[in-house]
Amino acid sequence: MKILVIGGTGLIGSEPVSRLREWGHEAVPASPALGVNTMTGEGLSQATLVYEHIFPNVPVKSIKAVLVEYGPGGLSPAHTHPAPAFIYATVLEGAIRSQVSDRPATVHRADESLSEVPGDRHAVSENVTTRNPRACWPCSSSTRRRPN
Repeated sequence: MKILVIGGTGLIGSEPVSRLREWGHEAVPASPALGVNTMTGEGLSQATLVYEHIFPNVPVKSIKAVLVEYGPGGLSPAHTHPAPAFIYATVLEGAIRSQVSDRPATVHRADESLSEVPGDRHAVSENVTTRNPRACWPCSSSTRRRPN
């Protein structure tokens, strides 16, 4: 389950974020320090699953296409994708500043790509365009939770 934790970067709020992640939830911290208006939600990115295919011979694996859209000043809080995930993303429009693991922050513009390997930490992901009201990229992954 994806859970937004208002104040999730503070002394008190960071504890529930840690616990929720331990329990297998996707905890998303939100705070003004991260550029998120905690009253309106403005500044958060929006992710939409646009495609998923489960491999018939390996039911715990799938490939997904997720469209991540960032409005003006939009961002994704720092996060780590599940360990077996491989991420490949291409900027469709606008420009996105991204920092993955210990690599330097880089601005990716339309038609430029990046990838992440299992365990990479995505520290920064934000819309840096001023002319374009939104920036977006599709991401693909090859992981799936085991069926219950």
